[in-house]
Amino acid sequence: MDISQKVQLRSQETLLNKNKELLDEWEKLRRDYVEDVHKVIANLRKRYNGTKDDLLPSYEVLKRIIKDATSDLVIEKCEVPNHKYSIYYPKKNKYCSGQHPPISLDVLWKPADPTRDNNVAALFIKMRLLDDPSALPREIKDARRLCKEDIYRQNILIKVQLANWDRKFKKASEMLKDLRRKYEASKQYNPLRRYPMMKRMIEEVLEERRLDPQELNM
Repeated sequence: MDISQKVQLRSQETLLNKNKELLDEWEKLRRDYVEDVHKVIANLRKRYNGTKDDLLPSYEVLKRIIKDATSDLVIEKCEVPNHKYSIYYPKKNKYCSGQHPPISLDVLWKPADPTRDNNVAALFIKMRLLDDPSALPREIKDARRLCKEDIYRQNILIKVQLANWDRKFKKASEMLKDLRRKYEASKQYNPLRRYPMMKRMIEEVLEERRLDPQELNM
């Protein structure tokens, strides 16, 4: 069934209601990420940059910065939210059959190979079923001004972006857990050797561009 046939089975109102639901979910994920995750990264950056002006080595300060950024409470807030369209909670998301491979808009411009990964969920399958995947919009527009087919395409675009928000949460929580693991492992070294190790492990988190909320295509 091509996109024209799919759209014919849906009313304009149904597509617009779905669009609003998806946009509400998108905005909630964006807000939660900025407030619960990116704020942690921004604070880590601010405090770490503040140590660069210290006249004396800030060994104890670095320890405190890492501990604060990797507490159980902080990491818990960075976990992937359990929402209707989550790619990490397939039992709640009727569109998913399991964890996705990396999804981004780049996928739409590459031929899909179903034999390469048997865990691709319905979201990815829907993208492959588009009559012209390259026609998928690159930006979200006011759906009330679009025809039914373009609303349908835009709804798929938003689902792709929701998947990327999920993966952004996942990446952040994994990096903070890894930071805590490296911090604990560094305790076996003396302060002189451990100090540059702690600096480097903080910098690895700060250098990860995919944690930036503006970098949505992961």
